[in-house]
Amino acid sequence: PALRDNDFNVDLLKVLFMIKYVKELPANLDNIATLMVTHIDEDKLQLKEKIKVSLRKLISQTLVQKNGDNFIFLTDDEQDINREIK
Repeated sequence: PALRDNDFNVDLLKVLFMIKYVKELPANLDNIATLMVTHIDEDKLQLKEKIKVSLRKLISQTLVQKNGDNFIFLTDDEQDINREIK
């Protein structure tokens, strides 16, 4: 819904979805930033800040959940359960 205006949020959700079940690759900020680099000389610190802002928005929309240092893409069922809890 509110994500259509921001391709970066959609790309971030795609990355989180792709690594949701990859136990060898925790979905922490460093790994997410590494996977979202679009060119070799990209400023990774700036990218991490952009990811943090986006993650806050996605968490507030109950699309992503934070668990320690890791971020988890929520399935439709998980989103429904979290909305009911709130």
